[in-house]
Amino acid sequence: MAKDLDVVDIKEVLIKGWRKILFTTLIFTLSILIISLIVPRTYETKAVIQLGSIYNKGVYDTFEAKNIFLSTEIIQPIITKYYEGDDADYQNFVDEKIDVELVSESYGYQQTGLVPFLRITLRADDTDKSKEMIDEMVNAFIEKGNKEIKNEEDAFTREYLQYKDKYIQEKDAALKVAEEDYNNTIETTNVQYDIGVKKTQEEMLERELRIKNLEADLEKMTSEVERVDMVSSDPSYIGRVALLKTLLEDSKSRLNQEQNLLIGLKSSLGNMERGYKKVISTAEIKYAREKKSALSTYEKYMLDNEVKYEKNKNSIKKFLVSIDAQKPKTYKYPNIALNIVISVFTGLFLGSIWALIAQEKKRKPR
Repeated sequence: MAKDLDVVDIKEVLIKGWRKILFTTLIFTLSILIISLIVPRTYETKAVIQLGSIYNKGVYDTFEAKNIFLSTEIIQPIITKYYEGDDADYQNFVDEKIDVELVSESYGYQQTGLVPFLRITLRADDTDKSKEMIDEMVNAFIEKGNKEIKNEEDAFTREYLQYKDKYIQEKDAALKVAEEDYNNTIETTNVQYDIGVKKTQEEMLERELRIKNLEADLEKMTSEVERVDMVSSDPSYIGRVALLKTLLEDSKSRLNQEQNLLIGLKSSLGNMERGYKKVISTAEIKYAREKKSALSTYEKYMLDNEVKYEKNKNSIKKFLVSIDAQKPKTYKYPNIALNIVISVFTGLFLGSIWALIAQEKKRKPR
């Protein structure tokens, strides 16, 4: 047959078979038109909800957002409000009247980021009804998100305040220990220093008194030696002069010893004062260091906790901010004009095939 058709004048066949082509086209067109008019119209409304970055954990995991949107909590109130009888069936509504898709778009350098969306398609028998239903479902989904956000924020706030109280208590305890240690060191050092100074000063006074007495005795002895020495030619005074001179030298030695001891006490007092200042300075440095350490640790913990708190808050807020329900776009089908165009082309094609087959049969010998 293919070989015979190669020599057939297609144009002639189509012209001669125009009645068949027209008949087929009219039959298909009228049939489709009647079906389109009989079948109830369905209006399709679409909306998109942006869920936020897939790398930032929000109120919902992006992969469970679809299930949440299709949950009875979101869907059942819509069914109850807009449908009655057998139409008010949750499973039928989910299977036949709504489609929810999780899609994503790439962004950023080398398109490594992903922003997920929920694409919702709703079918209803009225365009206004379709728009109202999808708006109410999106609003219910967002309202649920707001509640979850509030719960998450409250949880983060409680955790933040607990950690804040804990850090404040730890800081105050560390500061208290450092302050008590410092005060104890200062108090102990002051007591020891006061005792040491008092004892040294008393000993210095005692030495000064001895020196004063020794100087007085030495002055008397010197006068006596000089007086006796003037009459030293008298044999009876020779032994006494020698004894006085020996006592004089002994007194000078004792005076020198007491003076050296007094100098040592004064030096000891100076060393004691320097040691006291050093201990006080060391205690102050230690206290300042421990105080700084406690405050810096507290500030670090608080900063880390505040950063974590703000990050978590921003993460869940990002979900709310990024939600964007686009203005629903409504489509209606069956689309009569489109169906007529399709039926015309289908009728022309099938009519042409019919005409070619009829012409081929005529050409075959009986």
